[in-house]
Order: sequence, then structure tokens, then C-alpha cells
Amino acid sequence: MATLVTVFPPDSDGRRRVTCAGEELGRAGSLYEVMDLLNGAGLNAAATAFEDTDIFDWQGGGPYAWAPAAPPERGGTSQEG
Repeated sequence: MATLVTVFPPDSDGRRRVTCAGEELGRAGSLYEVMDLLNGAGLNAAATAFEDTDIFDWQGGGPYAWAPAAPPERGGTSQEG
């Protein structure tokens, strides 16, 4: 079975892009906002098992990971003194 909902990694603001069957639903900053997006798309979020990997592809962390993405590491040397 193909994944129905993809939740992408958190961006620098901790928001995650959400798609359903390839269609953009919006961005969510919490699991509750994912539920709102799914309900808006006509899906019954209340009856959804968010940890079901047959339905969800949680990229960059599961349904409880909402921290902002870490900034890219910068090369170079540190100067301590």
C-alpha cells in the first residue's frame, strides 16, 4: 500500500509541510494542525492512527517531533581563549 500522507521535516520555524496523495495540504506546527489539515481535506483525523506507517511517512521525525530544524554547521575552526 502506498503512503497516503507525507509530513516533511520541520523547517527553521518548526513547521512541517503536509501532503496527501501528492496534493499540498499546507504547513503544520503541531500534530493538532496536521489533524486540522486532514479534516479540511475530508479525512477523519480523529480515527487516524498517526503512527501507522502504511498511511504516514513522517520525514525528519515522527508525529511528536516539532523542533525547528538545526541550522547547518559552519566549517572552520573555533577560537577559544
